[in-house]
Amino acid sequence: MSSEHNNGTIKNILRLVWPAFLTQVLISGCGMIDLVFAGKISTQAIATISISNAVITPLFYFLEGIRTGTTVLTANYFGAQEKNNIAKILRLSLFFAILIGLTLVILSPFISKYIYIIFACPDIPKELVERFSLITLISIPFTLVVYAIIGFFRGLQNTLIPLIITTIICSINASFDFLLVTGNFGVPQMGIIGISLSTLISYSTGAFIALLFLIKHKLTKEYVFVKIKIRKLAREYLRLAAEIGFYTGMQTIAITFFIFIIKNLGSKTIAAYEITQQIYLLSFLPVYGFQPATSILIAKYLGSEQKKLIIPTTKKIIFLCLFSVITLNLILTPIILKFFSTSDPFILNLIKITTRIALIEQFFSIIGLLTKEALAGLKDTKFIDVTTILTGYVFFMPLVYFVSVNLNFGLMGRYSTFAFWAALDSIIFSWRLFIDKKWLKYHV
Repeated sequence: MSSEHNNGTIKNILRLVWPAFLTQVLISGCGMIDLVFAGKISTQAIATISISNAVITPLFYFLEGIRTGTTVLTANYFGAQEKNNIAKILRLSLFFAILIGLTLVILSPFISKYIYIIFACPDIPKELVERFSLITLISIPFTLVVYAIIGFFRGLQNTLIPLIITTIICSINASFDFLLVTGNFGVPQMGIIGISLSTLISYSTGAFIALLFLIKHKLTKEYVFVKIKIRKLAREYLRLAAEIGFYTGMQTIAITFFIFIIKNLGSKTIAAYEITQQIYLLSFLPVYGFQPATSILIAKYLGSEQKKLIIPTTKKIIFLCLFSVITLNLILTPIILKFFSTSDPFILNLIKITTRIALIEQFFSIIGLLTKEALAGLKDTKFIDVTTILTGYVFFMPLVYFVSVNLNFGLMGRYSTFAFWAALDSIIFSWRLFIDKKWLKYHV
């Protein structure tokens, strides 16, 4: 193995980052394409997607443990050069992906009914929401198989193949949106149901293609047909995947909490929030490249007993990510403000204030997210779970409601409390990684 791949050089970090970054851009773009086609149908179609996503999106965050857990454990054993254990992680990831996926398919008729009962508006047809949600839920086993295979390739230090797989999935999804939603080339027009069918077709095809890559690629094919017993590592895999899924899902729910508050703050505040969020989300995209790169490298160093590289590599990744996001923010802010131009002085003034606060929040969020990702790579996930509950649910959720609603600070209260939450997380996770250093005792 070359020395370049055994240390945290900027070249090696960026080699992992750019495909992971583009993968996230494609996934975000795919969701936008669905919304564009939904917008051509009706506002009801957009609302149907929004209602369905209110449950299905957090559900996928809870299932993120399959992808990240596979990445971490594969990278651990790749660093330790334990081929049998790498093969076991592959089997376990596919086993749990299929098991959990099929369980959710069995439960999908009940879940789709409750999605309508809990979230739907009276003017949206019940049958439409239930059918759309049902078909989307049926695609979950295929999505989880893709998650497992992407996580496995990433654990073997390859983020390019996941990008290729995602590109194929998103291309198929967009093509079938074009065919099914509006009825092109003689295909019957299916409306909003065409969008959910496009998701099902793209991910089922994507799962098949991902399996072909797994079997045929020189990096992975040696692990596919090894005769092994997987019971020994099952507990470790399940624990790590569950703990990663728990903190990812719970944090998402805490963040989503503000959406239930904002509807009472008026249309002008909502407009300012949407514009600020566009700037925030677009400039924050590089983080989604640096996050997997952190867990990949740190998990590998733990496995190969190269612990002296953990702190300098994490610091280097944080610096590169901060530079990328702040630069992108400064470039995008004036462009987006011009694109969403408004003559309302209240909205303009509110956006100016919230974008500045959001930049502070981004600074702390990057430090918190990347130190947390390093701790995940070191399998310190129980600490992350406890911290997420304490800072997200004991601290943030009551505070954001109190400041935004009771003290009437509205949107400024939202971004200010988010900045405090991000700062608190960054302090706690940095202390755990850089000062407490419990991970020095950890071994694969």
